[in-house]
Amino acid sequence: MISTPRFDSLTAGGTDGVFDGIRLADGHVLTLNTQPGAAVAEEVFLYPGLTVPDTEAWENQDDLEDFLTGGGLRGGLTYLDVPIEAVRELIVQHGGEHENQEPPAPDSETDAETDAEAEGDKPVLDLFAVADLRGRFADGYSADGIRSVFGRIYDEGGPYLVCVWEYADAYGFGGSSQFYAEDEDGAFFEVQPDIHQWLSGQQEKPGPVDGWICAPATGPTEFPVSDDFHNYARADRAGGERVTTKQLFTVEGTTYGPYEALPVSDGWSTYSPISVTRATAEQIAEDLNVRDAGCGLTAEWTGEDLVFTWGEPFADMEDERIAPDADGRYLIGGLWPWIEVQTERTE
Repeated sequence: MISTPRFDSLTAGGTDGVFDGIRLADGHVLTLNTQPGAAVAEEVFLYPGLTVPDTEAWENQDDLEDFLTGGGLRGGLTYLDVPIEAVRELIVQHGGEHENQEPPAPDSETDAETDAEAEGDKPVLDLFAVADLRGRFADGYSADGIRSVFGRIYDEGGPYLVCVWEYADAYGFGGSSQFYAEDEDGAFFEVQPDIHQWLSGQQEKPGPVDGWICAPATGPTEFPVSDDFHNYARADRAGGERVTTKQLFTVEGTTYGPYEALPVSDGWSTYSPISVTRATAEQIAEDLNVRDAGCGLTAEWTGEDLVFTWGEPFADMEDERIAPDADGRYLIGGLWPWIEVQTERTE
């Protein structure tokens, strides 16, 4: 008799409201979302290539979810309210569970990119590629953080997530906020709360990407303020008096940021410093250490100071120590070329 120890463990203890996966003996993968001891799994997601028998147990395919996400994760499908025993039978039909239950990943980055290009779409998000984003919002988030994190998710192939703030004023976005997904036509959709729980560190991982987008958003979705980089506001408190309150920068040749900074002077050049908040400086340091690891430069906080340290092959170069100015801002420059990507301006 074929045993299913991992499946038995997940169904007995539940999956805490998120998807957890099982690799089958023949290499196929499925994930499920289920409550402890339940007779029915709330959701079962089948990775591409895994099919189900034409039975009543598998008749409830989540057509809306698959439609909103373009047919699921690289062709996978979602089923709702599937009897636990039907899932077990499917596992047994494929030889039981694989001895290696490590989370699945694409065979290679090029395989994933090639498949996506063949379909005319951008690559689909691999959650393992953004695993380091867990807990990024543990201490809250700013418009800068939203731009960086949501921009990263989108660049890696995820949906275009946005944050809708209560208001925007001369100092930026503020007040209460809510996450949505936006499609190419400008329509907004609700998203699963486990995205926020994952980014805030309350949850180890979100559910499969194909389950992130929910029903169309209700209520007004015409927002008077947008930075065109994942942030919107329901109200503009600037009163038409704001003239260039911020500028957005990225590192030349990358998709990092964009980072919000104070306006620069007319004589500014790409290697000149930009003035950023502590939160933005932390984001710059994080992107350098994680996304550009191995470039020969690292960043580390020493008290209130941000220290940039050169490694091989630039070990003979002096460290760069940046202390906050009187306003608590950091002037970062001379280490790489900055490129301005947008200026927000209200005349």
